[in-house]
Amino acid sequence: MAMSTRGDFIAYVDEDGHLSVCDVTDPENPARFTGAHEELASCVCFHPEEAIVATGGCDNQVRIWDIASEETVSIFKPHPVGDANRLVNPPFVYALDFAPYEDCTVVSGHADGRMMCSSDDGSFSWHECHGYSISAMQFVRSNPGILATAGLDCTLRLWETDGALNSTKAPASLLRHSLTAKPDALVTSTNSPLLFIDQECAIVTLDL
Repeated sequence: MAMSTRGDFIAYVDEDGHLSVCDVTDPENPARFTGAHEELASCVCFHPEEAIVATGGCDNQVRIWDIASEETVSIFKPHPVGDANRLVNPPFVYALDFAPYEDCTVVSGHADGRMMCSSDDGSFSWHECHGYSISAMQFVRSNPGILATAGLDCTLRLWETDGALNSTKAPASLLRHSLTAKPDALVTSTNSPLLFIDQECAIVTLDL
């Protein structure tokens, strides 16, 4: 589930692959968008400024949706690498976030620890960003040039993304921090340098 930047809309996805969006003033009447992922939809996020939503799913797709038309406007899939039968990313997209100030560029985290950067120009992957699944990610709201990712390899990583979102070369790693448990979510704030991580139902705070 995700909430828009202004707090006026909530978006959520379901096991049938559908996206629904509702006005916070009328939560009992959500709009179920036309089309769906081919398998379970696993994550969702709002663009910070535009009326669009991104979703990821177990069909290996990242979909961009237009809120006004309630339809998919773009679909991104991974490219084969090495063995033609082996996809860049595994069966599902675990997390995703729109890049601030980059139009419709969205970065997604995948189950083998890779990230994929997708935009109107296409998509490419950064490999081996984590040793295992990326379970959460967010561009740091107080410093949008930095991307925070957390993985089931029990690590938190910070990446310098300025100038990297148009390059197949992975962004520079700024921090690798060991966690005591597998993280479920991470959140940052526009007005604070703190990063909050959900680990086994406990909230851990880190000062960036």
